[in-house]
Amino acid sequence: MAVNTRSKNRFIITSSAGLFVKDVFDVFCALLGMLVLLPFFGILAFLILHDSPGPVFYWCPRIGLGGRPFRMLKFRTMYERPSSYAGPRLTCKEDPRITPFGRWLRDTKINELPQIWNVLKGEMSLVGPRPEDPEIVQNWPRESKEIILSVKPGITSPASILYHNEEELLSSDSLMQDYYNTILPDKMRLDRLYVRNRTFWSDLDVLFWTFAIILPKIVKTKVPEEYLFAGLISRVIKRYLSWFFIDLLTSLVVVGGVAWLWRDQGYAAFDLIHVGGLAVVLSLLFSGINALSGLNRTGWSTATFEDGVSLVLAGAATMVFTLFLSGLHSLLKWPPFPSIPSAMLLTIGILEQVGFVAARYRWRMITFAANCWLSLRGRAAAMGERVLIVGAGEGMESATWLLRRKRLDFAFTIVGIVDDDRLNQLGMRVKGCPLIGRVQDVPELVRKHDIGLILVTWPESRAEIHTLRMLIREFPAVRIVFVEKLIRLIHQQLLDGGQNVDARQASIAPVTFFEPCTGLANKQLFEDRLNHSLAVSKRAHTGLAVLHIDLDGSKAKRDPNFEEREQTILQESAARLAHSLRESDTLACLGKHEFAIILENIEDQKSVRSVMRRINKTLDEPFQIGGNQLHVRARMNARLVKNQL
Repeated sequence: MAVNTRSKNRFIITSSAGLFVKDVFDVFCALLGMLVLLPFFGILAFLILHDSPGPVFYWCPRIGLGGRPFRMLKFRTMYERPSSYAGPRLTCKEDPRITPFGRWLRDTKINELPQIWNVLKGEMSLVGPRPEDPEIVQNWPRESKEIILSVKPGITSPASILYHNEEELLSSDSLMQDYYNTILPDKMRLDRLYVRNRTFWSDLDVLFWTFAIILPKIVKTKVPEEYLFAGLISRVIKRYLSWFFIDLLTSLVVVGGVAWLWRDQGYAAFDLIHVGGLAVVLSLLFSGINALSGLNRTGWSTATFEDGVSLVLAGAATMVFTLFLSGLHSLLKWPPFPSIPSAMLLTIGILEQVGFVAARYRWRMITFAANCWLSLRGRAAAMGERVLIVGAGEGMESATWLLRRKRLDFAFTIVGIVDDDRLNQLGMRVKGCPLIGRVQDVPELVRKHDIGLILVTWPESRAEIHTLRMLIREFPAVRIVFVEKLIRLIHQQLLDGGQNVDARQASIAPVTFFEPCTGLANKQLFEDRLNHSLAVSKRAHTGLAVLHIDLDGSKAKRDPNFEEREQTILQESAARLAHSLRESDTLACLGKHEFAIILENIEDQKSVRSVMRRINKTLDEPFQIGGNQLHVRARMNARLVKNQL
């Protein structure tokens, strides 16, 4: 039985190496403790026998690793009577079964020390979930039982530290009920947290707090729960010492390599002592600057670009200070190092900078190299569904971030981006994705690259409505997703704060921006596009016209089959209207017989009337449907929005 607790930044003790180190540490400390405590155990044994007749030790049944029972060793703290064994499985402060000296042993937790024998036998560990009585374990939830019993029980644990005064919290009137209802659930929660987050260094923190609670002042102060999993020792190791030793190793390699190269050029003043000394100085300087700037608290597996820039600046500051020390040596003959050429120091600084950055970004560099290798081999394009992104704005950044997550990067492959606003960057990479064409090239790109998914990052773009309408007709299998709509839904989810669940679920239902019969923009997309066009008109000081068209089919009603053919007429009318407009104009179907058109860059009424005449001309031509000629008359009204700013 094992629990997956992997982490890149911590020494996880569920790995083979971690378990071996933990076992060796347990055995070493148990042997050392046995040797040191044997005289003390002899004194305690005498006092226990003097306090009440009976054995010195008590073997209590417990459940260990994998659910296997074992006998845990303790100093006896109760009277040796039948009533002591027949009572509850737990004890409280006023339990009459406990002897006077046994009460002191329990308050100081010294009665638990003989369990180092169980550690030597391999049944227990120094740190782990406290083993429970078999009767109590039977009542554990199945999931908690699997997690907690997947590791060795321990002499101490985070739960035993927080509940070191457990007997004071329990009452003799309802002992077991209080334990099951109040204490046991929280202890199991802490045990599960320990199993999932345990590290070698956090175990040292638990041991530290175990010794600390013996002090009277500490006992009265509640230990913060988070300090049990990331306490002083683990923080110092993780934030300071571990990176210091990694940086020291980097410095030793760099300084030693540069000194060897300069030795070939006639500079032989450096020996091993000087190499080691300079490496220590550089590592201390770099670690100190990182500590002062807060970089030591950065999780480098998820670090941002700004963190990397700060790291480079810290390395630059280290190099500048090193040059200052070199100049100080030239003036005062101190520090006691041989004179170092400036070119040599600069070389050391630059190489160390590379080493420090590479050590912290090593996993990202390896991943980047692997992705480049796959791309060169042509395998990357064959993985997952092929995605084309329309637009390179903020929505594009959200889309690429989502598709490149670990769980999605093999399900989707981003082929490239199309964007009419970045044609000067055609063929270049934008936010890590190649810019491969214009919006009007989308149909051709779909055929060429076998695109299965199109992510639209700005649905109110100039030529997009016409292009996507063509895609819906020509490539019905291609899925089109509007990223902006997704972002709006997420934003609304955050604003709702968990309220109005029914309305939110309705808003998350599948939504389309196109009228199904004609493939044109529907009312919702038309309104978005109109708001965008108004904003562009205001910014560019241009005119804008909105044209409404209502189809009057009175002449066509003479045909008795008109109702059956109405859908065909509507589709044909949409096609004629689209053909008579510019690519930059927006055509929408707002109702059963109602169309609307947004005409951008219109200067005067004369231009609007010209468009209206062109539309009338194309709609006046009869419709050939089922061998019959049908006529449709269009009633139009236009409104010119002339920007006066």
